[in-house]
Amino acid sequence: MVKELLVKGQNFHSVLFALVEMRGQAFRDAVVANMQGEGGEALRYGTLLPSNLYPIEWYRELFRAVVEQTPDTPNFAREVGKVSAGRDVRGVYRIIFRALSTELLIKQSPRLFRLFYDGGQVDVQDVKSGFARVRYAECYGFDRNLWLDLLGGSESVLAASGAKELRIRIEAGGGDGQDHMQATVTWA
Repeated sequence: MVKELLVKGQNFHSVLFALVEMRGQAFRDAVVANMQGEGGEALRYGTLLPSNLYPIEWYRELFRAVVEQTPDTPNFAREVGKVSAGRDVRGVYRIIFRALSTELLIKQSPRLFRLFYDGGQVDVQDVKSGFARVRYAECYGFDRNLWLDLLGGSESVLAASGAKELRIRIEAGGGDGQDHMQATVTWA
Protein backbone atom coordinates (compact mmCIF):
# COMPACT_ATOMS: atom_id res chain seq x y z
CA MET A 1 0.00 0.00 0.00
CA VAL A 2 1.17 3.50 -0.87
CA LYS A 3 1.74 5.93 1.98
CA GLU A 4 -0.30 9.11 1.59
CA LEU A 5 1.28 12.50 2.15
CA LEU A 6 1.11 14.42 5.37
CA VAL A 7 -0.01 18.05 5.41
CA LYS A 8 0.96 20.90 7.71
CA GLY A 9 -1.74 22.02 10.15
CA GLN A 10 -1.18 25.58 8.93
CA ASN A 11 -2.92 24.60 5.68
CA PHE A 12 -6.14 23.81 7.56
CA HIS A 13 -6.04 27.07 9.49
CA SER A 14 -5.38 29.13 6.36
CA VAL A 15 -8.32 27.49 4.60
CA LEU A 16 -10.64 28.16 7.55
CA PHE A 17 -9.62 31.85 7.62
CA ALA A 18 -10.17 32.01 3.86
CA LEU A 19 -13.67 30.55 4.24
CA VAL A 20 -14.58 33.26 6.75
CA GLU A 21 -13.17 35.94 4.44
CA MET A 22 -15.00 34.53 1.42
CA ARG A 23 -18.37 33.46 2.84
CA GLY A 24 -18.52 34.38 6.52
CA GLN A 25 -18.24 32.66 9.89
CA ALA A 26 -21.52 30.74 9.51
CA PHE A 27 -20.24 29.15 6.29
CA ARG A 28 -16.96 28.16 7.95
CA ASP A 29 -18.84 26.69 10.91
CA ALA A 30 -21.13 24.69 8.59
CA VAL A 31 -18.10 23.24 6.78
CA VAL A 32 -16.40 22.20 10.02
CA ALA A 33 -19.67 20.74 11.36
CA ASN A 34 -20.04 18.72 8.14
CA MET A 35 -16.54 17.22 8.36
CA GLN A 36 -16.38 13.56 9.21
CA GLY A 37 -13.70 11.54 10.96
CA GLU A 38 -10.77 12.46 13.16
CA GLY A 39 -9.92 15.60 11.18
CA GLY A 40 -13.37 17.02 11.79
CA GLU A 41 -13.11 16.24 15.47
CA ALA A 42 -9.67 17.86 15.69
CA LEU A 43 -10.97 21.06 14.07
CA ARG A 44 -14.14 21.16 16.16
CA TYR A 45 -12.23 20.68 19.42
CA GLY A 46 -9.32 22.96 18.50
CA THR A 47 -6.63 20.29 18.77
CA LEU A 48 -5.27 20.65 15.23
CA LEU A 49 -2.05 22.65 15.61
CA PRO A 50 -0.52 24.74 12.79
CA SER A 51 3.01 23.34 13.13
CA ASN A 52 2.11 19.64 13.24
CA LEU A 53 1.69 17.25 10.31
CA TYR A 54 -1.62 15.48 9.71
CA PRO A 55 -2.92 12.84 7.30
CA ILE A 56 -3.84 14.30 3.93
CA GLU A 57 -7.07 12.34 4.28
CA TRP A 58 -8.12 15.00 6.81
CA TYR A 59 -7.33 17.81 4.35
CA ARG A 60 -9.23 15.99 1.62
CA GLU A 61 -12.19 15.72 3.99
CA LEU A 62 -12.03 19.46 4.69
CA PHE A 63 -12.26 20.21 0.98
CA ARG A 64 -15.01 17.62 0.51
CA ALA A 65 -17.03 19.48 3.13
CA VAL A 66 -16.21 22.84 1.49
CA VAL A 67 -17.25 21.68 -1.96
CA GLU A 68 -20.41 20.05 -0.61
CA GLN A 69 -21.45 23.46 0.75
CA THR A 70 -20.82 25.10 -2.66
CA PRO A 71 -22.27 22.78 -5.34
CA ASP A 72 -23.03 25.79 -7.55
CA THR A 73 -19.34 26.78 -7.76
CA PRO A 74 -17.34 23.99 -9.46
CA ASN A 75 -13.87 25.54 -8.97
CA PHE A 76 -14.45 26.87 -5.48
CA ALA A 77 -11.50 24.82 -4.16
CA ARG A 78 -9.20 26.81 -6.45
CA GLU A 79 -10.60 30.09 -5.16
CA VAL A 80 -10.11 28.90 -1.59
CA GLY A 81 -6.50 28.00 -2.40
CA LYS A 82 -5.94 31.43 -3.89
CA VAL A 83 -7.37 33.27 -0.88
CA SER A 84 -5.72 31.05 1.75
CA ALA A 85 -2.27 31.27 0.12
CA GLY A 86 -2.79 34.99 -0.40
CA ARG A 87 -3.26 35.30 3.34
CA ASP A 88 -0.01 33.41 3.99
CA VAL A 89 1.84 35.49 1.39
CA ARG A 90 0.69 38.71 3.02
CA GLY A 91 1.74 37.36 6.40
CA VAL A 92 4.70 35.21 7.33
CA TYR A 93 6.22 34.87 3.84
CA ARG A 94 5.63 38.46 2.62
CA ILE A 95 9.28 39.55 2.55
CA ILE A 96 10.49 36.39 0.81
CA PHE A 97 8.01 36.60 -2.06
CA ARG A 98 8.61 40.29 -2.70
CA ALA A 99 12.35 39.69 -3.02
CA LEU A 100 12.19 36.80 -5.51
CA SER A 101 11.59 37.00 -9.24
CA THR A 102 8.82 34.80 -10.62
CA GLU A 103 11.42 32.58 -12.34
CA LEU A 104 13.44 32.12 -9.15
CA LEU A 105 10.29 31.45 -7.15
CA ILE A 106 9.25 28.70 -9.57
CA LYS A 107 12.73 27.18 -9.34
CA GLN A 108 12.14 27.02 -5.57
CA SER A 109 8.87 25.09 -6.02
CA PRO A 110 10.25 21.81 -4.58
CA ARG A 111 11.41 23.61 -1.43
CA LEU A 112 8.15 25.57 -1.09
CA PHE A 113 6.05 22.41 -1.51
CA ARG A 114 7.94 20.80 1.38
CA LEU A 115 6.97 23.71 3.65
CA PHE A 116 3.37 22.49 3.46
CA TYR A 117 3.53 18.76 2.63
CA ASP A 118 5.60 15.81 3.76
CA GLY A 119 6.07 13.62 0.70
CA GLY A 120 5.56 14.04 -3.01
CA GLN A 121 8.00 15.14 -5.68
CA VAL A 122 8.17 18.44 -7.55
CA ASP A 123 10.21 18.68 -10.73
CA VAL A 124 10.69 22.05 -12.40
CA GLN A 125 11.12 20.86 -15.98
CA ASP A 126 11.52 24.22 -17.69
CA VAL A 127 11.60 27.82 -16.58
CA LYS A 128 12.40 30.96 -18.54
CA SER A 129 11.06 34.47 -18.71
CA GLY A 130 7.26 34.26 -18.89
CA PHE A 131 7.03 30.44 -19.04
CA ALA A 132 7.48 27.41 -16.80
CA ARG A 133 6.54 23.73 -16.76
CA VAL A 134 6.30 21.93 -13.42
CA ARG A 135 5.49 18.29 -12.68
CA TYR A 136 4.18 17.03 -9.36
CA ALA A 137 4.46 13.29 -8.72
CA GLU A 138 3.92 10.80 -5.90
CA CYS A 139 1.35 13.11 -4.34
CA TYR A 140 -0.50 10.17 -2.86
CA GLY A 141 -3.85 11.16 -1.43
CA PHE A 142 -4.44 14.19 -3.66
CA ASP A 143 -7.80 14.48 -5.39
CA ARG A 144 -9.21 17.05 -7.79
CA ASN A 145 -10.02 19.47 -4.95
CA LEU A 146 -6.49 19.37 -3.55
CA TRP A 147 -5.00 19.90 -7.01
CA LEU A 148 -7.29 22.90 -7.46
CA ASP A 149 -6.24 24.19 -4.03
CA LEU A 150 -2.59 23.85 -5.08
CA LEU A 151 -3.22 25.71 -8.35
CA GLY A 152 -5.05 28.54 -6.60
CA GLY A 153 -2.29 28.82 -4.03
CA SER A 154 0.31 28.88 -6.79
CA GLU A 155 -1.53 31.76 -8.44
CA SER A 156 -1.36 33.84 -5.25
CA VAL A 157 2.31 33.09 -4.65
CA LEU A 158 3.32 33.91 -8.22
CA ALA A 159 1.25 37.08 -8.23
CA ALA A 160 3.05 38.13 -5.04
CA SER A 161 6.35 37.89 -6.94
CA GLY A 162 5.03 40.33 -9.53
CA ALA A 163 3.64 37.97 -12.19
CA LYS A 164 0.91 39.63 -14.27
CA GLU A 165 -1.58 38.09 -16.71
CA LEU A 166 -0.93 34.75 -15.01
CA ARG A 167 -2.29 31.57 -16.61
CA ILE A 168 -1.86 28.05 -15.31
CA ARG A 169 -2.84 25.16 -17.57
CA ILE A 170 -2.95 21.50 -16.55
CA GLU A 171 -1.29 19.34 -19.21
CA ALA A 172 -1.67 15.97 -17.47
CA GLY A 173 -3.10 14.54 -14.28
CA GLY A 174 -4.61 16.73 -11.59
CA GLY A 175 -7.80 14.72 -11.16
CA ASP A 176 -9.41 12.38 -8.68
CA GLY A 177 -7.24 9.33 -8.03
CA GLN A 178 -4.23 10.86 -9.80
CA ASP A 179 -1.05 11.28 -7.80
CA HIS A 180 0.55 13.48 -10.43
CA MET A 181 -0.02 16.71 -12.29
CA GLN A 182 1.97 18.51 -14.95
CA ALA A 183 1.18 22.16 -15.54
CA THR A 184 2.46 25.05 -17.57
CA VAL A 185 2.52 28.59 -16.27
CA THR A 186 2.67 31.72 -18.40
CA TRP A 187 2.87 35.31 -17.23
CA ALA A 188 3.85 38.78 -18.33
